[in-house]
Amino acid sequence: MLKLLSFILTVVICMNGSCRVVIVAVFLSILILKLPLDANASNIQVWERDGWRFIKTSDLTVMFTANGSHPVFVWWRNDDSNTRYLVDFIGLLEYFTVNSTPSSFRRVYIASTTNINATLVKPVIDELTCLSTCIEDSIKIIDQYGEIGVNIGDFRNLAIAVIFKVDNTVQYVESFNKSLTILRDSIRSLKIKYRSFDPYIYVKQLTINELHLNLDELLTVLSDMADLNVTAIHIKEVDDRVSKLDNLMNNLKIQFRDLSEYIDNLIANEYCSSCRNVMNNTRNDCLARLNSLIDSFNDLKISIGKFNTYVKTFINIDRESLEREVLVLNSLLASINPAVDYLDSSCRSMLGMVKKCVEGGFENYTKCRFPIAKNLMELKSKLAVLSRDINNMVSKVLENVNQVVESTHPPFLGFQECEWYLTDLEYISLGSSGTIGVAFTYMLKSAPLRFNFTEGNIMIRCRLYTSPVVEEINGVEYSVSKAELKIDIIVRSWIWITPIVIDKIAQTVGGRISTSTNLFNALALWINLASVNIAGIKDLWRGQYGGNLSTSNTILLNNLLININVESRDEVEIKLDKLPVKFNFMSGGNVLTGFFKFMSEVFIQYPNNTFGTSSIYVSYLEAPGFLKLYVCYPCFNDGFLEHNLSLGVDVKEEQPVAKVSIPIASQLKPYIAPIEVKPLNQQLSPTTSIPQAPSPSTPITVEVMITIVILVFIAAILIMLLGRRKTFSNLFA
Repeated sequence: MLKLLSFILTVVICMNGSCRVVIVAVFLSILILKLPLDANASNIQVWERDGWRFIKTSDLTVMFTANGSHPVFVWWRNDDSNTRYLVDFIGLLEYFTVNSTPSSFRRVYIASTTNINATLVKPVIDELTCLSTCIEDSIKIIDQYGEIGVNIGDFRNLAIAVIFKVDNTVQYVESFNKSLTILRDSIRSLKIKYRSFDPYIYVKQLTINELHLNLDELLTVLSDMADLNVTAIHIKEVDDRVSKLDNLMNNLKIQFRDLSEYIDNLIANEYCSSCRNVMNNTRNDCLARLNSLIDSFNDLKISIGKFNTYVKTFINIDRESLEREVLVLNSLLASINPAVDYLDSSCRSMLGMVKKCVEGGFENYTKCRFPIAKNLMELKSKLAVLSRDINNMVSKVLENVNQVVESTHPPFLGFQECEWYLTDLEYISLGSSGTIGVAFTYMLKSAPLRFNFTEGNIMIRCRLYTSPVVEEINGVEYSVSKAELKIDIIVRSWIWITPIVIDKIAQTVGGRISTSTNLFNALALWINLASVNIAGIKDLWRGQYGGNLSTSNTILLNNLLININVESRDEVEIKLDKLPVKFNFMSGGNVLTGFFKFMSEVFIQYPNNTFGTSSIYVSYLEAPGFLKLYVCYPCFNDGFLEHNLSLGVDVKEEQPVAKVSIPIASQLKPYIAPIEVKPLNQQLSPTTSIPQAPSPSTPITVEVMITIVILVFIAAILIMLLGRRKTFSNLFA
C-alpha cells in the first residue's frame, strides 16, 4: 500500500498543471477507497503496550504477554469495560499412579522423589528385605536341624579329618612299599656278592617277624574301615581313598609274603659273614618307615572310630527323634517357600530332594537322612551368599534410583521459569474476500536446567477470527465463533521419569524380583482461570488476579457450580463425556459472557508415525478468587500431543463463512498458518493453498485510510501552489 502511495505521489509531482494534479488526487482517493478491505478486516486492530500485545475485533479484545514471559491471556467483551477474564498457563506436572485405573491429577500423585521412593522403590526394597529375612530364617532352621538331627558341621569336620588321614596313610604305605623294595634289592645284592650269610642272619628274621606282626594290625584297621563303609554311609571321597589304601595294603601283604619266603630260603641254604652291617642298616631304615606307617594307621583308626561312633548316633535313632527332624524339615520347606522362585536351580533341586524324603514316610526318610544332611550343608552355604547379595542389592537400588532422580528433570516445569518466543502475526485470508483472522504462536525457547529437551518442543498456537468458521484438524471439525480465540497446546518428545526409574530398578535387581507394575503415567497442564474487576484498581493493572480482585465467586462447569470463594484441600475430578468441557464465569447468580473450553480428547502421533486419539482426565482445585485447573494427558511416549482449547465471550450464533484446515502437530514449524481456507457460502473450483504472507505490524483500518486521503490532498494542494508560483515567475522572466 505504501509503495502504491509513493508511486502516485511521484506521478503527481512530475505532472504540470493544476487540473492534472486534481485528477491524480481524485484518482488516488478512488484507489484507496477501492482497496479490498471488508468490514471484518477493518475490525482487526493490533497494538503493543507495557509488554502486552492487544488484538481487537468488533466483539472481542484479547491481550497476551509479548515480552518473552510465559503465556497469559486476558480477554473481555468490548462493551464491558470493567470485567476481564484471564487464563494463566502455569506449567506442566508429571504424575503417575500404580495398580489403579487411570486418574486425573492429584498432588499426591506427582512424580516427586518422595512419591517415587514410596510408590516404586519401597515395594522393591520391602520385597528384597522380606526375601532376605526369609532366607536368614531358613538358615536358622537348617542350624536347628543340625542340633537335633545330623549335625552337619560335626559331620563335615569328622569326614574331612578321616579323608585327610587316609590320604596321609596312603602316602606312608607307598613309602613303605618302596622301603620293602630296597630291602629286597639289598638282600639280593648281598647274596650275589658274598654268596653266604654270617651268623647275624637273625637280623633278617627279626625284621620279617616285626613286619608280619604290624601288618596284622594294619589289616585290622582296614577291616574296620570296610565295616564302616558297608554298615553306615557312602561318602565318595572316603570310599575312593579307602579303596586305594586297601589295594596298597594287599600289595604290601604280597610283598611281605614273598620277602619272607625268600629270606627263609637264604637262612636255610646260605651263610654270610660280611654283610651284617649293610643288612643291619637296611633293616633299621625299613623298621623306621614301618613305625611311621603304624603310627599313621593308629591315628587313622582313632579318627575312623570317632566317625563310626558319630554315624551310629544318627543311624540308630528312635522314632520320636525322627519325628522332630521331619517337623523341622517341614518348617524349613514352609519358611523358604516364598523365596523358592528367586533361588537357582541347584537350590531348588536340593529342596525338592528334601521334600521327597520327608513325604516318603519314616522308613524312606531314615535311608536318606545323610544325603539330606549333606545337601542342607551345601544349601546353607548358598543361602548365606544369596542373603549377602540381597542386602547389597538393597543399597544398590537406593543408590541407583537416587542417581536417576538427580540426573532426570523435576516433575514440574514452571512456564514462568522459561523464556518464550512469540511469533509475528500471520493473517488468515479468504482469497479475494480479504482477511478473516490472525494467527500467532508461543514457542518455548529456553528452559531451566534438565528441561532442555523441551526447548522448541512445546508450543501454544492461537487463532482469532472476525467471522465464524469451521476448523478441521486431522479430519475432526470444530465450530469457532467470531469472538473466540482458538488455542492448541502442543507437546512433543517428553522424557518420562518413572519408566527410567523402573528400568533402572529392573537392571539392578537382575530379574530376582518382578518390577512389572500397572503404571499410569500422565502429564497435567496446570491452568489458572480467573475473572478480574478492574474498576476498583487505581494503579496500572499488570495481570494480577485472585482474592478480592475477582469479579465472580462461582464458575459454571457445564451444569456444575464451582465455588471459588475459599481454598479447598483436595483436587476434584471432573467426569467427562464426549462433549466439550466449558467453564463460564458467574457473578451474583448471573452467567457472565466469558468462557474457557476444551475438547475431551487429544490427538497423538506415535513414534511409528501412526495417529490416534486419547481421552483426557481433568481435575480442579478451588482457590480464593480463581480456579486451578489440571488438564491431564496420558503418556504419549516419545510422540506428539495436541489438544484444542479456546477462550472467548458468548455472542449470537452465526453461520460460518469458511472452512479452515489446520496442520497437525507433526507438520508444524514455529510460524503457524492454516494450510487452506475455502468459503462455505459458494462452490469453489479446485481449492488452492494460501501461502503465508509477510506479517504487517498493523492492518489497514478506516482511520488509516482517512489519514492517507488527507495527506494526499495536502500534497496535491502544495504541488498546485508550487505550480502557480512557477507560472508567476515565468511571466517576469
